[in-house]
Amino acid sequence: MTTKNRIILTFAVFMVLLFSMEGWGADWKYIDKDSQNNVWEIDTANISHEPNNIVSGLIKTTYSKESIKNYVKKFGKEFNNLSYCKKIAEYYCKEKRTRTVNINWYSLDGKIVYSGNFPSEWEFVVSDSLGESIFMIVCQ
Repeated sequence: MTTKNRIILTFAVFMVLLFSMEGWGADWKYIDKDSQNNVWEIDTANISHEPNNIVSGLIKTTYSKESIKNYVKKFGKEFNNLSYCKKIAEYYCKEKRTRTVNINWYSLDGKIVYSGNFPSEWEFVVSDSLGESIFMIVCQ
């Protein structure tokens, strides 16, 4: 094999690895589907324990066609290509509370449709809910 062919092969392997890297460092665990058939997952590899008994986690929701139609009706045509959202949520394990810190909605091609960076108010985790399933994972 010539040096030129080795360089081309090395570059090709690098490009394959580069474009397949989404998910490296992430360990998405299926949680459940909600009432609109949206799929909820949590990145168990990046659960972070903060001071004061607070734990943060990355939550992903992949939207059903029904949910996407609702987003388009509510927020406009820019949500036509909506695919999923990822949010960073904090959990105050001691008091069973949660809040959203950051949320990004992504299109089918992986571009951000909308981004919100805010800590919402702390809310109690509802028993027997998707939120409680997530809480049980991060606060175990």
